[in-house]
This record gives sequence, structure tokens and C-alpha cells, in this order.
Amino acid sequence: MKTAKITVWSLIALGIFIGLNYVMQLPVLGLGQQQLVRTDLIAGMLFIIPLLLIWFHLRVGLAVLALVQSLYTMGYLNGLYRIIASSHVTTSVKLLVSGLLLGALLVNFYWFRLAWQIRRALTNERVTRYLKYRK
Repeated sequence: MKTAKITVWSLIALGIFIGLNYVMQLPVLGLGQQQLVRTDLIAGMLFIIPLLLIWFHLRVGLAVLALVQSLYTMGYLNGLYRIIASSHVTTSVKLLVSGLLLGALLVNFYWFRLAWQIRRALTNERVTRYLKYRK
């Protein structure tokens, strides 16, 4: 059950990242254009590969996905700084994009909470199994 829950929230986080990637590239923000398709493909691979590892019950998948989520969290903080620091963007657009970025940060923090619960459950299971055979 926890694996399904973390998968759903990981895919939600990926969708939010791709959506915010397009929002940050809008001409009204004037923050520059990048190669969006390549960025989206890389983001998808960075999410899908660790998710497959998690589904095959390899703990390293959770660690790799946590690293990816932390990188995207730093990207959201960078985007928030860039929006607030840009002087040519209207206040209403700044508030809208800042709200979207803060929502994405909340989703990521919830994801980290879920990951911590899964990690704790896996560790307890491993310790119990170890102690059972140690007797």
C-alpha cells in the first residue's frame, strides 16, 4: 500500500514539475526559453527509474528518488527567488506563480514525509527479520 501511495505522489510531483516548467518559460515572465521537451524527458526518466526500483523492493530506489525530489525542491526555491526578484513582472503574476511554487513545495514536503514512513517501516521489517534469525 505504501508503495502505491508513494508512486501516486511521485507522479503528482512529476506532473507539477512539468507544469511549472512550462509556466516558468512563459514569455510574460521573461525568464528565458529552454529546451522543454528534453527537460521533461529527463525529468520523467529521473522519476520512472527509481520508481521501478521501489516497485522491485530495492531500497536504493527510495534514496535515489529522494535525491531527485530534493533537487527539484531546490529548483522550486530558485524559481521562487527568480520570480520575486524579477522587477518587470506584475504583482498579480508574481503572486500566482509564487502560489504555484509554494504548492509544489508542499507536495514535495508531503512526499518526503511519506518516504520517511516507508523507510522506517522497511528498516523495522529488516531489523525484525534479522533478530528472528539471530536467536
